[in-house]
Amino acid sequence: MREREPAAGGRQQLANQLRSLPREYYPAALEAFATWTNGLCRPEARELLKAAPTPSQAARLPRTQLQAALKRAGRKRGIEVEADRVRDVFRAGWARQPPLVEEALGEQMLALLIQLEAACAAVDQLAEAVEEAFPQHPDAEILRSFPGLGIQLAARILAEIGDDHTRFADARGLKAYAGSSPITRASGKKSTITRRWVKNDRLNHAGYLMGCEGRTVLPGSTRCRER
Repeated sequence: MREREPAAGGRQQLANQLRSLPREYYPAALEAFATWTNGLCRPEARELLKAAPTPSQAARLPRTQLQAALKRAGRKRGIEVEADRVRDVFRAGWARQPPLVEEALGEQMLALLIQLEAACAAVDQLAEAVEEAFPQHPDAEILRSFPGLGIQLAARILAEIGDDHTRFADARGLKAYAGSSPITRASGKKSTITRRWVKNDRLNHAGYLMGCEGRTVLPGSTRCRER
């Protein structure tokens, strides 16, 4: 359960590199995928970038290949409309790098895509393993009863606090371990309250996400962005 978080962190690093590379030579890709959630990291974007890692190749892609790439990525609806939109963006006039520079950066793009595909597959496999194993744990039902805790997030919390019910003497001990209990310092008539710096960062972040997810239960509330 605990291994999924570092795997997801590695995937995010590769995704960040993939986002930054097109800024150097491939602005058409940034524009074409800007309307999609997760942009360049979506399966559709990855398939299109594998088919055309350079803007010159993208400008020559026929409609049939664009549609085929979207289908390989799993898209079911609006394939024709999206293919036409992406095709128009790819064929618009953009500032370009010299051909040799484009080819070199295109090779770098393909290398990043291979690494990102492997990282995405690893995270998905770990998520599937958690989905299968966590519900069998005796504490799964208790953790899932808290607002905002799905299987993945509940499994992260269980991995951090463990299943030894005697580990923490009381709720204050668990709060201190998670970093949600502030520290009060008093000297004479003066007292200060500060945040707790020494804590389990993984558990602290899981608690933050739990609070964000739980907020969506309330009318008019909004979901927090993952930090």
